[in-house]
Amino acid sequence: MGDQEILFKENLRERIEELCEWIPSDPARQSFDPQRVRARVKQLQDLRVHDPDHPDLLPLLAEVFLRLDRCERYPDMVAKVKSMGTAARPVCEEIVGQIAALDLTKDSIRNAAVGVLRKWDEEAKTNKEEAVEADTEQEPLLRSFHQVMGIPLLEVKDQAIYIYMRQARKKEDDIRRGVRRTDLHIPDRNRKVLQVLFEGPDTIAGFS
Repeated sequence: MGDQEILFKENLRERIEELCEWIPSDPARQSFDPQRVRARVKQLQDLRVHDPDHPDLLPLLAEVFLRLDRCERYPDMVAKVKSMGTAARPVCEEIVGQIAALDLTKDSIRNAAVGVLRKWDEEAKTNKEEAVEADTEQEPLLRSFHQVMGIPLLEVKDQAIYIYMRQARKKEDDIRRGVRRTDLHIPDRNRKVLQVLFEGPDTIAGFS
């Protein structure tokens, strides 16, 4: 979940009131889907009067914004829909399903919804890849550690780094000598981590 989405959830009424001011006084004339945008604006206004904290206000506002495709602020409105996060996803998916890909009258509305969905999916993929990379962060350090010991890393196990050292019949002095070797091409960060573990914190000035 992004910071913008958290902001919407924590300050829903305030954000809705602020963004409703973006809706023009003549919304039907600012859309290539005037009938539907007129109906959604009325639903939005009625629900705000009835319950200004209702969770359905956010998806209603998202749909209004996406359908105001003739409005001067349309790019900003689409950006706001993206920042609404999961609350706006069903709206985008519904618009993509409702408007035919070859509907040239409403293609800007459909394209905006497709673009928002694509950006969400790209962000989700990036976040997943970063999480996987974080989960496997141990392996590059272990590989560097085994280079220092002068043996290949054959298997990653759920055990302390010192166990690998004992299994390789190495001593801490062997590791210290290996870490100091300039001919070993290991990541600088990994070298500094090994210095922390085997030589003490005084050797890592500038490490972060």
